[in-house]
Amino acid sequence: MELYQLYETRDGASHREDIEESKNLASSMPEKAQQLNAQLTEILTEMNASYAYFNPAYNGDLPHKENVPTVTSEERVGNVARAKFKENGAKVVRAQLMVTSLGGDPNEEWFSAPAKVEGGTVVASLPSGTTHYFFNIIDENNYLVSYPAVKSQLDYMKNHQYSADALSVPR
Repeated sequence: MELYQLYETRDGASHREDIEESKNLASSMPEKAQQLNAQLTEILTEMNASYAYFNPAYNGDLPHKENVPTVTSEERVGNVARAKFKENGAKVVRAQLMVTSLGGDPNEEWFSAPAKVEGGTVVASLPSGTTHYFFNIIDENNYLVSYPAVKSQLDYMKNHQYSADALSVPR
């Protein structure tokens, strides 16, 4: 958990304090960090929002990182997409499909679509008009594995589109 004081209010005016997020205050203010985390969790729950997931490609140490599932194969028949996976020690608890109908367009947008976990397979119906898609598989340790693998966000900020790496639906 991280906690930063970006600004401080003095004399009714906001002043830059640690906009660079260089001083993590979570260990020196554990009660405040827990209070804000509980508040964020409550808000996200009310909104039915997605929580952050662990990234198994992270270079540092994270617990259970070696147990993330791997996709062993995928197929699409009509509008039904399937991905078979191996659990590797962590149970897969949910999945989703990320889809776009504007793959390759400079304005491509991505949306989540429901997917079901059936044994060692993720099954999802592609929404009408889908041009590209990814599978997201989430394990019991809160790791998210995307298939095909998604590059770092920095790669995409360099004018690289997600659809270049996604599975495509022929027209």
